[in-house]
Amino acid sequence: MAGNYQREATAFFRDRRFGPFRQNASAILERFYVPQLDGLRFTAFLLVFMNHFSWPGGFFKAYGWMGVDLFFVISAFLFTSLLHAEKQKTGSINICLFYLRRLLRIVPLYLFFIAVILIAFSTMIVWDTTLLKRLIAMVTFTDNLVTASGRGWNGLPYSVHLWTLSFEMQFYAIIPFGYLVLARMNRIDRLIALGWVLTLSLLARLVLLGLGYKHPTIYLVPFLRPEPMLLGIALAFWYIDGQPAWPWALAFATAVVLFDFMLRSGVNISTYSGPWQYLVYAIAATIMGVFVCAAIRGPYLFKQILAAAPLRFLGKISYGLYVYHLLAIAMIPTWLEGPAGFATGILLTIAMSSASYYIIERPFLKLKDHYAIIASRPA
Repeated sequence: MAGNYQREATAFFRDRRFGPFRQNASAILERFYVPQLDGLRFTAFLLVFMNHFSWPGGFFKAYGWMGVDLFFVISAFLFTSLLHAEKQKTGSINICLFYLRRLLRIVPLYLFFIAVILIAFSTMIVWDTTLLKRLIAMVTFTDNLVTASGRGWNGLPYSVHLWTLSFEMQFYAIIPFGYLVLARMNRIDRLIALGWVLTLSLLARLVLLGLGYKHPTIYLVPFLRPEPMLLGIALAFWYIDGQPAWPWALAFATAVVLFDFMLRSGVNISTYSGPWQYLVYAIAATIMGVFVCAAIRGPYLFKQILAAAPLRFLGKISYGLYVYHLLAIAMIPTWLEGPAGFATGILLTIAMSSASYYIIERPFLKLKDHYAIIASRPA
């Protein structure tokens, strides 16, 4: 089954008739699923898990946050591709159905997790206005903005990482309109438009840094670090336009050299200063973007490994893996350390996420599929 989806997705990018905004064979447009991206989703989760766990430490502890960027690049790439396929099939995009599908995917597990934490840890939670503000920010998907404002939001255990869902929902709010604007442009004009957005965000960073704002303000606001989203959009259009892959290899080599220099300079996420405030997010997004590039049209063996059945399953439940992993880490017995503790945490996360997927998420995913114009991975 996955092989059929992979062939359809490959045809989506390699068939030259699927050039800019030309109608292609309907069979190609009925389903868009790239199974190897599920393997990348699990990879992104592993990076985040190692960022939050004590083992193996070192590089992964300091830079596992880049797994979040990998999630963002994948999302931007997939939704740009899906919107384009929908437009090719129907001549337009249904923005209301797009939002409905996103809500059905994100909200049920999100609200369930918040409710579980509130009930299970009610005795250790301080029920005050700070918690109320945090809950309001979470349910209105402004959690990242409240955090970035410096007003504080601590109070809900094991949920510090959920700001990313607000970040993504804010991106979802604009991507259909952004796609419609970019879809009317030729390849060069699209690159210029994306470049202008990046330039404006860099100018905004400069202003905020000049006003004394520090990490994590820039990190938490989509407009202030749009690199992973812009790169995912650019990557999707690049392949839709039938462009060669070698420029991404060049970008990867450049990003790796800069990243190596950054590592040797001892820079970490909490002490970025000077030029690194402008470079680090672009470097991370580029490296993660090239992994997405390689998953689409990279070496055959690399793609086959990412598309292996176990990784496809783990990618399918990756949303739950991300949501539950801090809770799972807290459940690891204190006498388990190092590799044993790491393995226990991973297994606990997988167990909770698997149960959550089939009990909580899957009914809503089947409902979401009912409103899909271009089918993706089956629930």
